[in-house]
Amino acid sequence: MAFNKLFISLFLLTAASMNCIRYNHNLKYHKIVFSNGAGKYLLDESSFPDKLSLTEPEFWQAYRNWLLIINVIADSWVAASWKVHHSQMMTDMSFSIWFHAWCKHDRLLSSQFVLTPFVMLPDSMEYCTQFK
Repeated sequence: MAFNKLFISLFLLTAASMNCIRYNHNLKYHKIVFSNGAGKYLLDESSFPDKLSLTEPEFWQAYRNWLLIINVIADSWVAASWKVHHSQMMTDMSFSIWFHAWCKHDRLLSSQFVLTPFVMLPDSMEYCTQFK
């Protein structure tokens, strides 16, 4: 999915979701058709829990898997910047209070990254503004 510039939701990277994917348990797919009639099949996310039901422990579990994917698909300095973003979240003493805001912020960053990879700059004004 990552190589085809398709966004991977964090809830697909939890252990439970990955087991369903690994064992092809009750999965549904839909076809994305291109202009020439050819297409690709994409995993239908409606078979999985709603993205808003992601708990904080599941978020951290899935986020570690996201970092593993970033290590595979991106240059080392780009992957390192995502680890800095991860550290920024981990060291936020109010993370639990702001959990849903962090999830939305991270989803926006991840979806932008899949379209056009970039270096994460947690100290930048754009990063801070986007979070607010």
